[in-house]
Amino acid sequence: KVAEMDEDRNPIYSEGVELTRIYTRYNTAESNGARGKEPASAATLFYDVQNSRPLGYIFEKGQKIEIDGESYTILKIAPYYNNSGLKHFEIELI
Repeated sequence: KVAEMDEDRNPIYSEGVELTRIYTRYNTAESNGARGKEPASAATLFYDVQNSRPLGYIFEKGQKIEIDGESYTILKIAPYYNNSGLKHFEIELI
């Protein structure tokens, strides 16, 4: 999460929060981009609203996330519902 900006308008990120009980699916699909074949997205993070920790964590588009030592940026956040209400979020990472 961006805490503030430095004098050159570069983001300074706040200290991280450790997410647990999440699932990450690494993507290998490609799409045709301006520079030829490009990855559609690097990974998708699944955050279950009942089981993942910390509970109630709020993700933001553009937020940086580190998984297994690799840094990713949140591209898209998609909520998924079932008959009981909100089930999980699928967070697309690049």
